[in-house]
Amino acid sequence: AAVKDIVSGWLTTQPGRQRKHYALRATSLVTSDGPAGRVLNATGLERITRVSRVGPAGLQILRDLGGDSESSVILEADSPADRDAWARHLESALARFRSS
Repeated sequence: AAVKDIVSGWLTTQPGRQRKHYALRATSLVTSDGPAGRVLNATGLERITRVSRVGPAGLQILRDLGGDSESSVILEADSPADRDAWARHLESALARFRSS
């Protein structure tokens, strides 16, 4: 899916299969490691996702997004730049899930 599709709807890796749903949000809170992110699952529970300054976008999702290759992910962000950066790294992370 293209970046623009991620921000307006669900990105599904295996359509038609039962999936867990997660919301990924980039907040405006800036720490020494970059913008903070949180992962919300379908039940509303949340978990902090570590973010680091890596590469030109300055953002990289590290390790576990709380999902697997069958997860659906929706992205929210506080600005178009945050949205695009999160979407790029989210796509990379999902590609790693698919190939693992």
